[in-house]
Amino acid sequence: MNYLRERGINFSQVKYKLLDKTIFKPYIRSNGHSSIPYSIIDHFKIKNPEVIFIKTYDSEDNSFNFRIKKLYYNGNSHIITLKSEKKIKNPEIEVLDIKSEKSLLLRKKSGLLKFIPKFTKKKTPIYIFDYGNSYLVGGYYKKDIFINKNILNDKLLYSFLGLYLAEGGKTAASFTNSWPEAINIILDFIENNFNIKREDISASICCNSSLKSKKRKLENFWKDKTGISKFFRSLHINKNVKSPQGILELYFNSEILKELFLNLIKKLNFSNDLNFINGFLSGDGSPILQNKYCITHHVVFNPKDKIFNNLKYSNLFINYKFNFINKNRLVVYSNWDQNLFLLNKGIYSLSPMKRFRFFKSFLSLSKTKTNKSNEVKKLFEEYKKIKENLNKFYSSLVEYGIYNKKEMEEFVLKNLK
Repeated sequence: MNYLRERGINFSQVKYKLLDKTIFKPYIRSNGHSSIPYSIIDHFKIKNPEVIFIKTYDSEDNSFNFRIKKLYYNGNSHIITLKSEKKIKNPEIEVLDIKSEKSLLLRKKSGLLKFIPKFTKKKTPIYIFDYGNSYLVGGYYKKDIFINKNILNDKLLYSFLGLYLAEGGKTAASFTNSWPEAINIILDFIENNFNIKREDISASICCNSSLKSKKRKLENFWKDKTGISKFFRSLHINKNVKSPQGILELYFNSEILKELFLNLIKKLNFSNDLNFINGFLSGDGSPILQNKYCITHHVVFNPKDKIFNNLKYSNLFINYKFNFINKNRLVVYSNWDQNLFLLNKGIYSLSPMKRFRFFKSFLSLSKTKTNKSNEVKKLFEEYKKIKENLNKFYSSLVEYGIYNKKEMEEFVLKNLK
């Protein structure tokens, strides 16, 4: 028996080559299975070796990837499935860790781990391996996810979650918005905290039928503004889209990410956090000039959205009065001083046109017109800058060939009066 182990042969007579204490060159059978050397299993001294964390090297191009695999028994051998690795000509596998399934499903009551569920909606187990400054989270998936251990301290976290609550996918990991400012907050947060680069994220462009011949030009625009380069083959045409630059939808293709984002939204205490409110209102909010004395902020939502309905809005708008009308609209009421505060704190900054409308409405209020303070004078100056920046933004759509100069002049005249 010892002789067989030293020679690198399991009882199933499958050959491999041991390169180091935890590294070996696998022999992949026609069915995609490969045996793990006995000595590597013994090295981790685990009582119930059930799940394995591996790093696969491709010596042809010096690349590598990380995967979580289920350990199976075949006679006296421990085997894993390497079907997805069969395309690698000369793979080398490093075993980073081996655990029991029970230990990998434990969740601490504090910190990041409490937000990661044990199972997907389809009851597939979600395992967590510790790896340096990250956790590798996954199971029997095409792509496991690295999560930064310091994600809860990321300065973009609350802006990201506010945006995701407003326009993120609740059944799939996705995000939809028409402004590069919002899209880039999402992409920056994803790149900061997961092993996902923006150039690897797929996206679709939704636009009005008048732009159906401008696919390549729209793609060039969004690529330059966000770094996204993997676009769907065809545009999504929707007659209700009013945004002249169209709407970009990002797809992260990970049930784990979706569950993590929703858990963070449901379980974190936002306590009237302005970054969260900014993201939330920039995504789904709209400033409305109610009358010459009052501006309200409206949010239209799906009454069947359990995530939305389960949130306690008193925690989000603790200093403001709010009410639900028509069962699908949240109205936040704010006085002059509160709106001045919101403007100074950059609310709606991730949706420049909404911020422009907020400024325009506030500056039209009777109390604002009669206020001669330096604070209000600065608001008029900022309003002019926002208008100038929006003019430049819309002019760039002409430079990309999405519109001609006359079309955009008419749009600006109508919307930036």
